[in-house]
Amino acid sequence: MNSQLYNTLCDTLKLQVPRVLTQLDRDQDSPTFGCFDRDYWHYKIRDFPSMILQQGNLVLDVLYRKRLFDELSGNDLLLSWMSGGLDFWAARQLRNGAFDEYYPNESGYPPTAFSLYAVCLLLGQNPHMTHDPAVRQAMQAACVWLLANPEREASNQQIVGLTAVYLASRLGATVDEARLAVRFDEFFSSQSGEGWFPEYGGPDLGYLSVSMDALWDYHAASGDERALAALDRACLFMSSFINADGTLPVMINSRNTDYVVPYGLVRYGSVSPLASAVVHALYSACGSPYHFLHATDDRYACHYIFQSCFRALEHIQDLLPPSRLPSAGKSAVWLPQSGLFIAHSGEARSLYIATRKGGVCYLFGPSGLDFADFGYRCTSLRSGVAVTHWQNDGYTVEMSQNEGEVRLNISGEMPLRSWLVSSPLKHVLLRLISFLSGRRIVPLLKSLMIFGKRTSGVCFSRHIRIGFDELVITDDLTALPPGLTVRRAPQYSLRHVASAFRFTWEELAAQNAGESVRTAEAISTRVSWRTP
Repeated sequence: MNSQLYNTLCDTLKLQVPRVLTQLDRDQDSPTFGCFDRDYWHYKIRDFPSMILQQGNLVLDVLYRKRLFDELSGNDLLLSWMSGGLDFWAARQLRNGAFDEYYPNESGYPPTAFSLYAVCLLLGQNPHMTHDPAVRQAMQAACVWLLANPEREASNQQIVGLTAVYLASRLGATVDEARLAVRFDEFFSSQSGEGWFPEYGGPDLGYLSVSMDALWDYHAASGDERALAALDRACLFMSSFINADGTLPVMINSRNTDYVVPYGLVRYGSVSPLASAVVHALYSACGSPYHFLHATDDRYACHYIFQSCFRALEHIQDLLPPSRLPSAGKSAVWLPQSGLFIAHSGEARSLYIATRKGGVCYLFGPSGLDFADFGYRCTSLRSGVAVTHWQNDGYTVEMSQNEGEVRLNISGEMPLRSWLVSSPLKHVLLRLISFLSGRRIVPLLKSLMIFGKRTSGVCFSRHIRIGFDELVITDDLTALPPGLTVRRAPQYSLRHVASAFRFTWEELAAQNAGESVRTAEAISTRVSWRTP
């Protein structure tokens, strides 16, 4: 079984190798030699490189050490490209020790954390690699900056940054060990009792898998048993969301990610049959055009998705025989901390409801996704679009159960969103403000693009009854201004997430997406279902 999975994933990734290499400036005479941002070094449509893309070096590392292609394995040219990537990384560091991702003078936590993480992994695998002495100095400065600027809202970024600092210390960097220990304590204590780490207000399977990559690397280097315990709880949480056909309900995620990276799961699958089952379920069909891996864009080909896949490949054969996933049996669970309800009928049918996202609802059957409902959008508002499909702890959520019937009630005021369209003026202002204030504008940008504190005044309530053989959704919208247009929401969330909004096949299955609805009376939707 492992051999079949290996061959499928290997064949899939081999097709992507030229694409990854195309992102890299391979001309040793070029001043941007070693850069993985093709928009910067080749197309020249950006005047600075996004340094988070230097993680592409980890793909080169696997190609150099493993025999995926005879032309690349052990090829000194490939080794020189990796060395160029290290030197380019060090040369683009800001004076404060951080790096840029989206705009100059950003001093971003993600580009600093993820790029240092990649550099440490690369040097750990290739200790005799030739590189400029400035690389070691850059590692030291990045460690100091990461410890001085913790990431409080995105757990995956925080654990990657902490793991990078720890790995750098093993490679000779001097770090504040007491401060690092406190940060690890804070991170491990942030894991919910349900097994997830918070990602901007809730659980997100994609970012949870990124955290699992770093947790395994940290455990492998440190022996800290807390990392294994965290992996076990995270794996148990993730396993409940996998359908019988190996797909996931994308929009129950707090940040709308539509992928799961495999490295941490594969490594943990050498000691956990459940983790092995998750890997087999998610990646056995990765050669299919329906698999999420094929929606990976050029940016994330060099970001953590492909590097995680390539790193996982060499450990597939170590997976234990997989255990049964929850979707193979009958179960129903209410997770109050995350506001998620999950039920599996034992007949290859699974139901998912995300109450803290306005009652986003999925129903999967033996042939895949049967039903999806993403709530409503209210347009024609002068100041934006009102939505129910939004991660919001401010919604009132009630759950009750009586004689096998489950009722979920969600109500609240619809958040207000507006479209953010790029323009030359906005970019000039961004450059000016970032030059004057640096990283201090990051909270403002997050508020505008991610959190969205504005409310619309439009109230909604969604009542969901899960009976023995029927799912009934009843919606009421109140306080509607005159002339307001109410439509069923498409799959797309208006929350900005860089790695989200790729094409997913479930976009085609949203319940009457875009349809205008009458709001004078309650809107009722009935779907066949069988309670476990």
